[in-house]
Amino acid sequence: MLDPRVALAVFCEDIRPELGDKHSFMGVLTGPLVMRGTPPALMTRLAVAVWLICDLGDLPTRCAVSVHLAGTGAELTRYDVKGAASAAMPDDATRKQILFSACQVPPFDLKGPDTVEVWTHPDDGEAVRAGRLSIRFESGMDGVGAGL
Repeated sequence: MLDPRVALAVFCEDIRPELGDKHSFMGVLTGPLVMRGTPPALMTRLAVAVWLICDLGDLPTRCAVSVHLAGTGAELTRYDVKGAASAAMPDDATRKQILFSACQVPPFDLKGPDTVEVWTHPDDGEAVRAGRLSIRFESGMDGVGAGL
């Protein structure tokens, strides 16, 4: 029997591709994002790295990744990842296969506090939520660390 698929998202300000099939994550967000000032605000720098972890032989052929605001339902971006083609080739010790993708989220407006959600949508199964980033506003500090 196969284990359930698991997805993980890391939110940051930027993801930079490096030589040797590596990525550098800049400004990793480790908790709720606090925007200084009052809404509305323009979010200009947000990136997300996504991993979909599957049992050996359970890697989807294709997988879509979507990023949206949970409160308003607005889809910020959606893109396709070729599953089997982008995963490492397994060997005798392999028990899991991992699909990785990274994207820069296009700038978006925040009308108030909200939550960014990232979902994976395998072509052969149910969607798996990869992560959530809560965004809130703190007034009284206008101009200090004015968000991303």
